[in-house]
Amino acid sequence: MRKKPTSGGVLRKYVGARRSSETKQMSLFQRPVVNSTLASQGYGRGVNLELLHCFNEMASHGITPALTFLLDCPVEVGLPRTALRVAGQKVGKRREDRFEREKVEFHERVRKGFLELARAEPDRIYVLDASHPIQEVHEEIRRAVDGKFQFKG
Repeated sequence: MRKKPTSGGVLRKYVGARRSSETKQMSLFQRPVVNSTLASQGYGRGVNLELLHCFNEMASHGITPALTFLLDCPVEVGLPRTALRVAGQKVGKRREDRFEREKVEFHERVRKGFLELARAEPDRIYVLDASHPIQEVHEEIRRAVDGKFQFKG
């Protein structure tokens, strides 16, 4: 039986990460982890969101990327894609994450959490329809980056 995460365990995880020798690199990528933690642990598992926000703020020192992409698709589209990915892995190397084994309701709560985070920060979190073809999503990401950072292609 898997134990439910405790606030002390979450705090130790973040404090340990901050003490690592890779702190500078982690700061660049911390926010997607922060968003995922809030969505999966807060919205998906019901861990106190205010507590998670406090831990995340301590761990990231308030550093926030200028742009984050949320590749969104309905759960009924995403779960079969994951099943295909797992099935396509080499025999003996197949690895289903514990999230894939969760019930559909959990995935719906996590998706709702990600979308709420995006609504709260629309200038930073750019929601893309990931049910579109890969090339289309790629082009949309490129346009968003170019527009946000004034790149001329």
